[in-house]
Amino acid sequence: MGLRGRTALSEHRCFFVTTSCYKHIHYLNTVHDIQIVCDNIIYYASTYQTDILGYVIMPNHFHAILYFREENHLSPLMRDVKSRTAKRVSSYKNLESGRSDRAGNKIWQDRFHAIQILTSEFLLQKLEYMHSNPLQSHWKLSHSPEDYAYSSANFYQHNIKGKIPVTHYSKYFDIPVDGMKGLHI
Repeated sequence: MGLRGRTALSEHRCFFVTTSCYKHIHYLNTVHDIQIVCDNIIYYASTYQTDILGYVIMPNHFHAILYFREENHLSPLMRDVKSRTAKRVSSYKNLESGRSDRAGNKIWQDRFHAIQILTSEFLLQKLEYMHSNPLQSHWKLSHSPEDYAYSSANFYQHNIKGKIPVTHYSKYFDIPVDGMKGLHI
C-alpha cells in the first residue's frame, strides 16, 4: 500500500489513524481476535520506531495516535499491521469454525484514514473521541472510558498499563494541566 495521495503527509510525525473491518463486519469480536491486533500493533510500532500515544480497538475498527520517532513509516506500518492481523484472525476464525479454506476471508477495508496531528488541542480532541467510542449508544461496551480494556483511557486516567504500551503525549506535546479539565483522556 503506497502513500496514495499522502505524499504531503510524508514529512509529518504524528497521526490519528482509523482503519475499519471489511464491510464494517464485527471481526474483532473475541479476546483472541483483539489480542492478535494488539500484538501486531506492538510489533510493528517497534519495527517502525513508532510511539503509540493512544488507541482503542472496537469490534469492527480501531483508532490509534501514532508518533514516528525517526521517519514517517505510516503506510508500511499500516500495511503490515493489516496484512498480518488479517492472516492471523482469518486463520483463527477458520480453525474455530472448522473451515480449512482461506478464500473470501477479507478482514480489513483496503484503505485507512489518517489525519496529521499538529496541535495539542487536536491531540486532546482525538484522545477524547477515541476513549469515548466504547460508550456510544450503539456500542454500549462500557460505562466509563477507563473500564474498557482495549483502550488507552485507563493509562491516562489512572496510569495503569493496558494491552498496548502507550507513550504519554506529554513527551511530544506541551499541554497545560488546565487544558485537560473535564476530559476523559
